[in-house]
Amino acid sequence: MEKGLALREPKKPFGANVLDRLDMLLPVADEAEYRSHATSAREALVTWNSGGPIAEEVSPLATAADRGIADADQFFSSRHSVRDYSDREVGDDILVRAVRLAINAPSVCNRQSWFVRFYRDPEDVRHALSFQNGNAGIAHVPALALVTVDARLFTGSSERNQGFIEGGLFAMTLSWALHALGLDSLMLNLSISSQRMKRLRSGLGVADHEIVIMMMAIGYGREGHRIARSPRRPVSEVVLDGIQSEGSGVGS
Repeated sequence: MEKGLALREPKKPFGANVLDRLDMLLPVADEAEYRSHATSAREALVTWNSGGPIAEEVSPLATAADRGIADADQFFSSRHSVRDYSDREVGDDILVRAVRLAINAPSVCNRQSWFVRFYRDPEDVRHALSFQNGNAGIAHVPALALVTVDARLFTGSSERNQGFIEGGLFAMTLSWALHALGLDSLMLNLSISSQRMKRLRSGLGVADHEIVIMMMAIGYGREGHRIARSPRRPVSEVVLDGIQSEGSGVGS
C-alpha cells in the first residue's frame, strides 16, 4: 500500500487483494506497533481510493538531505578486510549503532527479515568459529556476528532465493556501517556441509526457520596490521551494456 501510494500517479482504485489480506491478518497481529502501522496504511488506501489525498504520514514527500559522505571515493576505497585485530574492546553501544544503521538496507516489501547475533566472550567466539571454515590463521577476533534471516517471511517457490538476497544486503550494509563508525571487519562465509550446519544450529541455538547467511569478524585493526592487495576489476569489465566506460572510470 505504501509503495503504491509512493508512485507518481497511483491508480485509483488499487490494492483490493492486498486490502483483503490485511483485513484477514489485522485481527491476529500481536505487535501493537505493527497493527498501528497497518491500520494507518489501510486508512490511507481507502482514503485514496475514495477520492481523497495521499496521506503524508504513510507516503511522505521526500526531502533533500545531506548524505553525509564528504568524499565517496575515499569512503568506499578505504574499506578493507582485516585479519589482524588489536585487543581493543568492541562495546555494546557501537554494535547497536551499527545495526541501527544497517537496518536501513533495502528489503523486499519492507519485510526486514534479518537477525544478527553477536559473540564477544573469547570462548563464545572460538565456539562459534569452530563451525566456520577459513579462520584458522586469525589470532584474535574481538567480536563476531552471525547473520540469519527469518524464512517464514517468504512464501512460494518464486521466493526461494530471496532470503539469501536479503541476508546478503543486510550483511553488506552492516559491514559499511561498521566501517563508517571506525571499526574493521571480515566477511566469513558459511559454505559448509549440511551436517556441519546442523551442528551449528544446535551449538548456537539457531532455529529451523532461520536461514544462516554468514559470519563477520569485527574489531579494530592492530596498529601496523597488513591488508591483502586485492586489486579491483576495471569498470569496463563489470559494465556489460548501457553506458560508455573506459579503464577504471565511467564515462571518461
